[in-house]
Amino acid sequence: MSAERRTFWLFVVTYFLSTLLLAGVLLYQDYSMRKEHLLERTAQKMQEELRNFLRSHVGKGWRMGVEDLERVSLPLAIVVDGKMRASNILEFRSAAIPTRPFWLHGEWLYASVTEQKRWGEVRLITRHKIDKALTRLRVQVGWTAAAALLFILAIAMVLGRMFLGPIRRLLRRQEAFIAETTHEINTPIAILLSNLEMMELLRPELKECEELARIRSSADRIHRLYKDLSLVRLEHEMPKHLETFSLDTLLRERLDAFRTLLAQKEISLRERLAPKEIHADREEWMRLIDNLLSNAAKYTPSGGIVTVTLEGDCLQVCNTGRLDTSRPILRPFVRGSHHAEGGFGLGLALVEKVCRRHGVRFKIHEKSGVVCAQIDGI
Repeated sequence: MSAERRTFWLFVVTYFLSTLLLAGVLLYQDYSMRKEHLLERTAQKMQEELRNFLRSHVGKGWRMGVEDLERVSLPLAIVVDGKMRASNILEFRSAAIPTRPFWLHGEWLYASVTEQKRWGEVRLITRHKIDKALTRLRVQVGWTAAAALLFILAIAMVLGRMFLGPIRRLLRRQEAFIAETTHEINTPIAILLSNLEMMELLRPELKECEELARIRSSADRIHRLYKDLSLVRLEHEMPKHLETFSLDTLLRERLDAFRTLLAQKEISLRERLAPKEIHADREEWMRLIDNLLSNAAKYTPSGGIVTVTLEGDCLQVCNTGRLDTSRPILRPFVRGSHHAEGGFGLGLALVEKVCRRHGVRFKIHEKSGVVCAQIDGI
């Protein structure tokens, strides 16, 4: 996934989740208020039924028993002075009765009225099945939540495209700049290298010329920078051309290409390369190795040592020096603090990118004045 798409979806997900959390809190409060209002309305109707029953039976002196209540269609419990007089609600014949005006228990809503009569305090309790009304309320809130979910997602997509538009245009301009720059650099580099090869072919004695070796070293360095820029893709990942090749042979080839540069800086080169074949993109691994060797040569002081080791599934390129931990050196276009030899700050970022694409692990660390770039799981 490109950087543009990652940024867009990160914004959308962040906005969506944060707004969804706020909407969830508001919907829960709305559901609670509507539920409470529903219970209050239903309880008021139930209490009115109880008052009507109380007025119609005022002359009975509350001598009604359980047998009498069995003939009453209204679910009813009669409490006089805190004692149960009669009830056709089975659970109230033995259980303690709450003192609230109404309460919810399972699928039932209970309501009560209390009046003071000459024979004592009379409390009537009835119940009503309210589970269907609550289910309808939950369905209504669920549909509201679904509509809010779709609305929030649509707003997140619109805002994401609106606010990230300038960033998208900037990224595309950067990609166009890199593409045009690498295209313009390629022609003079190709001419320079081909003419050097032609000179060495026509005049073999020039191969020993120190000045010509410096020219080739500089041309090779420009060529590596060109390859680094060519590998950077802000919009699309480059396809991998997989093949089986000898990694130790590739390492020896690239070490031979760097010997002149290392010799110019009086840097000693040590190598321990065990035979190793891998199935990968050879061109990308060549760029990986070149960047590791270039980075080691760049930051090794004169008279230092570069050691390249390939054993088992581990590749190490170590050099004497110090590791700059004050900067995120694995990010693109970030260079260490000692960058006297220039560069774009792409080397280690490209190494990490290639490792990630090939499913191997990359890390860089320092111990006792030796910096080691290590690749595991080859």
